[in-house]
Amino acid sequence: MKQTRALLALLLLALPLSACRASDESAKTDVPGFFIASPTAQTPTPAKTPAAQPPKTDAPAETPFDYASLTDPVLIRLDVEPRLQSPIQTLVSTAPQTYTLFFKEAMNRASVEKALRDAQAKDQEERENAVKPTYSFAWASDRQLHVRVEIGDASTLPPFGEFRYMLDVSGAVTQTGVSLNDAPRFRAIAENPGQLWRIRTDGRAREQLTAFDQPYLTMLWQGEAERYLLLSRFQQYCECDADYERIYALYDTETKQMTHYPVELMESYQGNGAFTADTRGFFYAKPEDAAIQLPPSDTAISFQLPDYVYGSGFSKDRAYLFLAVGKEDQNADLDLIVRNLATGEQQRFPQALKGNIIESEVSTSKLPVTFADDGKRVTFVMQDKKAFKELRYQYGWKTRTVQAWNPPVAEDSWSGYTVSDDNLYQLYPNAGLYKGTVKISDEIRDGVWLNGTHRFAFLELDARSSDDAPQTQSLHLYDADANHAQQIAGSLWPDASIVGTSRDGKWIYVRTAQKLPVVLH
Repeated sequence: MKQTRALLALLLLALPLSACRASDESAKTDVPGFFIASPTAQTPTPAKTPAAQPPKTDAPAETPFDYASLTDPVLIRLDVEPRLQSPIQTLVSTAPQTYTLFFKEAMNRASVEKALRDAQAKDQEERENAVKPTYSFAWASDRQLHVRVEIGDASTLPPFGEFRYMLDVSGAVTQTGVSLNDAPRFRAIAENPGQLWRIRTDGRAREQLTAFDQPYLTMLWQGEAERYLLLSRFQQYCECDADYERIYALYDTETKQMTHYPVELMESYQGNGAFTADTRGFFYAKPEDAAIQLPPSDTAISFQLPDYVYGSGFSKDRAYLFLAVGKEDQNADLDLIVRNLATGEQQRFPQALKGNIIESEVSTSKLPVTFADDGKRVTFVMQDKKAFKELRYQYGWKTRTVQAWNPPVAEDSWSGYTVSDDNLYQLYPNAGLYKGTVKISDEIRDGVWLNGTHRFAFLELDARSSDDAPQTQSLHLYDADANHAQQIAGSLWPDASIVGTSRDGKWIYVRTAQKLPVVLH
């Protein structure tokens, strides 16, 4: 009789577990191989002996992977950008993301899924800005798991701040009963991706031009053809000034094609003489690893120079290449090379860049020499390190010589500037607006000129109605001839930045993650 009662008790205890499994199995998504795990679902604590495994039907194809290369018990990789791997904290899009987890050993599947849910639940308790994601699991094998993470409707999330979730399998158990402790984590900071918009100069029309699904932080026009956007994002994320490595891509606005580059793309090249200059407006070093495949391009020109390059730049028409060169570890008095890209002919000016190479203010690294072509001259600077002042030079297109350059900017300040198309007006961030040698205004010091006009666009922070009110900014146009500014768009997020203007001078390109009201007139 005692044996019978004990058997009945065991059967009754087993019923809730069976019901729970049946509920999990019935929660399949319309994505083959995925099983949704509700954030509030309760899963039994795994025993040291392997628990029953989730069904292996509809399993996705296994991604080829060298498991022997693993040094950690797991590697977690973002599928859309495989270079982002655990351990890491990085930015991801608020859109659903898929990750692949590669395990060193065959895993108890139920324990892995429970560990992921438990780690996220704990993170939500400890962090105010942690979101509550929904996980979908698809096992390709006992050593490979695909996880889809959804955080809900991105439009319902606040526009700023951090929205975190985490992938952590610490506490999961292998099929031999070994628990994973302090496994490498993948911390994701979800952010709405910035998009390219154009706003007409009368403010009566605006249009979204891109639909990027990844959070690229920088967006730069390359050249004057309004076609290519150079995009970049940091590999890692922190609330600090760390200069982490970046991931680069080039977006063609005509074909809507995104080209990913496995190397650093630079606007001014710094490195040994083996490099490529792409006349679309960027440079990159020749990879040391011959296995790295670079995208094909008919605008890329390869160089193998005996010199070390300390900076580079193109002429405005992309016909000439400017190089500051010397020996590796040289600190001052560089040579200038001006090379005709069509003919290969070049001028070399020995030690024309007298002075020290400018160093970063946050580290001891040398900053690349930059070249700015305003159509009349190409300007560049070095530094008198002892006096802490700029040494300024210009290459004249008419004289084809290097001479001193004397802009109306204090010698201990940055002398960067932009000019109107006809060179009539010059705008210096550290001196104001000039018409030749005559100062026009000191109020506005930064902006982007509209082609074929004497107007430039600029952003200005709006006054806040209260300390609790969100900070916004507005887009303005300044007419240099009339010395007058007018607002053409308001209530823009602080992340908004001006990328450029159209060739006809009628549109301003703005990058922002804000969903602006679309107006077409």
